[in-house]
Amino acid sequence: MIQKAVASFIVFYLIAFFIGGWGDIILDSFGAKCSIRFRIAFGGCLMMLLGMFACFVGSLFGMSTTLFIFLTAFAISLIGILGVIARKRLGIRIIYETDRGLRLPDIVCLCIAAVIVVYQIYAVIHNQSDNPQVLRGLGIATVVYDTGRLFVAEPVNLFIGAVSAAIRVHPLAFIYGIIPVPLILLYYLCSFEAVRTVCGTWHKTVIAFMTVVMLNTWGYQSEKLIPVTLLLSWFGFGVFLVHGVLNVSAVILIRYLQTARQGVNIEEENENEDEYSEEWDMKKHKIVNARNLAIGLGALALILVMTVFVLNNKINRLYAATVNLQEDMNSRCSIYEFKPDGDVSEGYLIKDSDGKITFIGGGGEENADALGTFLEKYGNNVENWYVYGNDDEDAGALKALVSEGVVSPDNVYVTERKEIKEFK
Repeated sequence: MIQKAVASFIVFYLIAFFIGGWGDIILDSFGAKCSIRFRIAFGGCLMMLLGMFACFVGSLFGMSTTLFIFLTAFAISLIGILGVIARKRLGIRIIYETDRGLRLPDIVCLCIAAVIVVYQIYAVIHNQSDNPQVLRGLGIATVVYDTGRLFVAEPVNLFIGAVSAAIRVHPLAFIYGIIPVPLILLYYLCSFEAVRTVCGTWHKTVIAFMTVVMLNTWGYQSEKLIPVTLLLSWFGFGVFLVHGVLNVSAVILIRYLQTARQGVNIEEENENEDEYSEEWDMKKHKIVNARNLAIGLGALALILVMTVFVLNNKINRLYAATVNLQEDMNSRCSIYEFKPDGDVSEGYLIKDSDGKITFIGGGGEENADALGTFLEKYGNNVENWYVYGNDDEDAGALKALVSEGVVSPDNVYVTERKEIKEFK
């Protein structure tokens, strides 16, 4: 298990770094500075988004998990290769910025934050929660793992179930033993990059990041916000949107606004100049082309996110309606047929909305064992029992169960089963 956890961690971040090159392309398109942190954060969110979108497509066709993993791997590989080609065609050479101004108190605070994050991951792994959302997510992933097929449900848990089936690890062990480390660290990386972009100094960045870490450790202290906290629902769809997509989108938007303001200042300085150098014209042309590409990619990502979000809401409403329908059906009258040999009906059990049970028939003593098992499943507190006759052939099973103390009906009625031919 430890070897699979370490291998999953390494593979997860290698893939994130590979396809995260698109994040560099987007930032470079409007002249923003790039960082390895953002590349990994962008790539991790993009990988999760591709997997969840593929899950939805696969669930519509009942795709097998094997085929899903193959298509998802192909899509991720294609996106990564296209990113490499785009960087070469556009002539982009990324020089990652180096952070300066990090002092000893800031380093100490970051170490404390790291210890808190490690403790949170430890608590997640060793303290399995009975929260309904957690249990429902485990149930969805387990069904995918057991059946080997996708169905319409929450995308994150479908993705987890498909991956756990591919690496032959049960979803319970996968969710609580393997995925918390890479996924929670990814979300904190996204949060750190967002606060680093907003804050101008390392001191402010450390304070803001410590606040984010403590909020997630406390679970936001709100029942309504639990679905988007990293304490219990680190694998939920709401968490992915809040801690992943929202933070990455905020970084791109803020970087764009910062560079746009700088661009305005440059244009004002060069307003009175009559000629522009050929080098500036080529750079401007390159930025425009790359910006159009970035806008198209951003629009595509937004469409994918909104599609998954809308379908997820519809699925949640459908699930709630199904639960309510099942509760409504349980509150109504129910009829169950008793077939001891699987062919001929020997009786019927009627359960009223108030829980009162009436049984009709039963047959001979040879049906006693099967009838006892049947009543244990659907209810043996029979109030009224109707038998077709008083002989052993029609009431033998009833007599055997009563003598054994299995059932004790309040009322027993004998009715002769006769065929009425006048209505034929």
